[in-house]
Amino acid sequence: MSRNNLPLVLLPGLLNDHRLWAHAQATFESDREILVPDLSQHESIVAMADHVLEQAPPRFALAALSMGGYVAFEILRRAPERVARLALLDTTARPDEPERARSVVACWNWPGWASSRG
Repeated sequence: MSRNNLPLVLLPGLLNDHRLWAHAQATFESDREILVPDLSQHESIVAMADHVLEQAPPRFALAALSMGGYVAFEILRRAPERVARLALLDTTARPDEPERARSVVACWNWPGWASSRG
């Protein structure tokens, strides 16, 4: 696989899933492996990053939206040598304030979201 055809890992944002990346996946899957991990089953950024690294190939390009960017930063902290390219969309490198972090956890655990996963 050439450098231009690196496997691509796509990380969705909070309350998003694989459907967010459907168009990108359809566009790129003919010439590269695409992975869109399910982040909804994990309750921390660290657990999400662990899950992605367990599934991802040894070296890959990484694109992340919003909360997926938080996961991307954790992946970079843990395994920078595995990420060949990085695209961050609508995210921040700053940690959430405690009140914001609580509201994110509340959204993640919202029963309506839990029942729509999958």
